Amino acid sequence: MRRLSNQEDASAARTPELHALRPDLLVLDLKFLTAFRTTNKHVETLLKTEITGWTPELTQTPTIYYRSTATGLKAPDSSFGLFDKTRPTAEEFPMAAQNSPESLASPPGRESLDTGSFRFSCRPENPCFNRCCHNPDLELYPYDIVRLCSNLGMTSDVFLKTYTHNLKRSNPCFPSVMLTMSRNSGHPCPFLSESGCRVYADRPDACRMFPLERGVSVTPFSDEEPREEYWLQRVPYCLGHGIREESTVAQWVREQGLQPYNRMGELWAEMSLLFRRNPWGPEGSEGRIFRMAFMVCYNADQFRNFVTGTSFLQRYRLHDAWEERITTSNEHLLEFGFDWLKHFMFNVKPRLFTPA
Repeated sequence: MRRLSNQEDASAARTPELHALRPDLLVLDLKFLTAFRTTNKHVETLLKTEITGWTPELTQTPTIYYRSTATGLKAPDSSFGLFDKTRPTAEEFPMAAQNSPESLASPPGRESLDTGSFRFSCRPENPCFNRCCHNPDLELYPYDIVRLCSNLGMTSDVFLKTYTHNLKRSNPCFPSVMLTMSRNSGHPCPFLSESGCRVYADRPDACRMFPLERGVSVTPFSDEEPREEYWLQRVPYCLGHGIREESTVAQWVREQGLQPYNRMGELWAEMSLLFRRNPWGPEGSEGRIFRMAFMVCYNADQFRNFVTGTSFLQRYRLHDAWEERITTSNEHLLEFGFDWLKHFMFNVKPRLFTPA
């Protein structure tokens, strides 16, 4: 899913350096982390815990490009990465004016599906079956990792270290977590077997959405309902178009089990937009607040330990049954984490808890 913003000034998120975070440095040692926030020039210490950290490594600025969902196609004439379509200036990126959120025009190579239907089927008898599972440029979002860890019976720490690497892409202030492909011939997805996808029931958003792509316009700190649009994308090697009876977007969303992915994706889109404001302070991506945000978004096991193993629950009273929910459900924990980050970092009134 791509997030479209009508509120954000991308120039505020510019940073002079871009870092690539090496996956082998993600889970090396525990560092003592103090969670704090600054209010009216007063630093208030809120919580203390131990958290796994990493060492950013300075690298060359990566190419910023428009990423086609699950296809690995790259169009260097466009500036927007999946999930991070904000409005840069026309001077920064020439495509910005053509893809402005106000117009919601179809991105290059895509057809709008606002009112239309489409015909598509991915099945083993297709000559191209599993072609898209080789060397894809696949970004994982927080809810993707929740589902994959559950499917594999794996902790977040182990999953991140085994299957992912981090890159700075279209969001200059927060890394994208990318699925690391196998080193076998053709660089297949690590979850591809001879019989197909072995995590199919919990496959990532990009995989189940294809050949559609979803754009969402979100307004931070607002009760407005997100505005969405779907596009149909075509890639040369995919022969699934024109097969089966016509489908509507609503049918595809239902058949592919996209409802929870769309809901959690909207919550993540708002967080991703807020991270573009570079709220990390002088410590930047090496600092405590940044590590805290990364933990909440991508490491459910560490975040749960943080919540239950510190004075957190004494400082925050969770509403209704949320204390039980976050101890048993990583999906609920992630939703709670987004709510807490908005309060902790931006002093937004929370929905799911009350500060003690």
